[in-house]
Amino acid sequence: MPTVSYINTESIDYSNFSDFIKYLKKAFPLVHKNLKLELINNYSLLYRWEGSTASSDKKPALLLAHYDVVPADTPIAEHGASPSWDYPPFSGAVEEGYIWGRGALDNKTSLIGILEAAEQLISAGFSPKRTIYIASGYDEEIGGKNGALKTAQELKQRGILLDFVLDEGFTIIEPDIFTLLNGPIALIGIAEKGIMDIMITADGEEGHASMPPKNTAAGKLAKAIVAVEKNPFPARIIPTMKSFLKAIAPEVKGITGFILRHSGIFEFLIKKSFALSPTNNAMIRTTQAVTMLKGSEKENVLPKKASAVINIRILPGDTTESVLERIKRIINDKSVKVEVPEYFDAGNPVDESNLKSEGYKIIEESIHETFPGIFTAPSIVLATTDSRHYKDVSENIFRFVPIRINKSNLKTIHGTNERIKEEDFLKVVDFYKNLINRL
Repeated sequence: MPTVSYINTESIDYSNFSDFIKYLKKAFPLVHKNLKLELINNYSLLYRWEGSTASSDKKPALLLAHYDVVPADTPIAEHGASPSWDYPPFSGAVEEGYIWGRGALDNKTSLIGILEAAEQLISAGFSPKRTIYIASGYDEEIGGKNGALKTAQELKQRGILLDFVLDEGFTIIEPDIFTLLNGPIALIGIAEKGIMDIMITADGEEGHASMPPKNTAAGKLAKAIVAVEKNPFPARIIPTMKSFLKAIAPEVKGITGFILRHSGIFEFLIKKSFALSPTNNAMIRTTQAVTMLKGSEKENVLPKKASAVINIRILPGDTTESVLERIKRIINDKSVKVEVPEYFDAGNPVDESNLKSEGYKIIEESIHETFPGIFTAPSIVLATTDSRHYKDVSENIFRFVPIRINKSNLKTIHGTNERIKEEDFLKVVDFYKNLINRL
């Protein structure tokens, strides 16, 4: 079902979201008989699976997975053909050993996997020792302020504190992506970068391009952009990255392994090495990327205003306030306005969760049981997730989805032909069963 969320919420067809909720009730009858379901803000799901009174001293755990998705193609039709997809993007086709469709990897698979695990466990007579919440937001792809945020606020208002939260973020990454190891690695996100947009707007004289003034709006904007790009944020090895390096160091061979095992001595080299790769570079600094540019509508007309948007991903240790002040200081031009646009809900980073907590141990043990021989390590999630909205109700937030990601299927996330192997989906269910059994 095309549960597509859009920045322009007027474009959202909420009937698809209602239909999806009806589908869940039909597909998982035991879950809906034994768990209490509440709809928060009409479309966000909050299930409560009551634990036994004997273990009431244990705080509840929350399993999180959003069910909204990004668009597939235009126009979007529930079962309509697409010129670029091998199978219709909202058909849920099971063909060639795969389950096809938008959300197969991001992130409906997690929700369906959690509910299927619960369905099977209930059928087998299982009852959890502690109370378990299952939550699913409907607007994660556009920030989560009407879904996850409202749900988290509701839990906080009720005085409910969670032992830990498990959301999407990292996966099992194959060695064609993570080349330092010879085998796959399961990364568990224990921290998350913040996000903000900064709009820079330059003023100038409008008029005909044949008679330009000395300084045009576009020229001022270009100068500001160059200043920003010439001044990247400094590289920092934050505690989360130190934990990551410590975890992988024994598995890395040769001189690279030696350097990682002595990261305190060779921190300068590690920073230099990480800076060479866009992905690794994003793990050691706040990043800034100029994305949207706007100027004149015609080639021979001088614009009165020229603007650009800088998308910022904030490393823990920086804040939205410090980032904004830094950009203003670098541009240092009173004729260029630097601000956070009204449409954007900026968010600070989520600090590191406790590696020694019971929640992390449960997740790690569940990974090892489901995927024997898989190496695990903590890391920082570079994107934003719904879990950031729950930091007021839990000190421990972890981010892991039990699916295998390689270069081939990575490009299908938010791309065409998104799909998951049938056998991999069964592993998703097994993981959540193993996890729930440990709660």
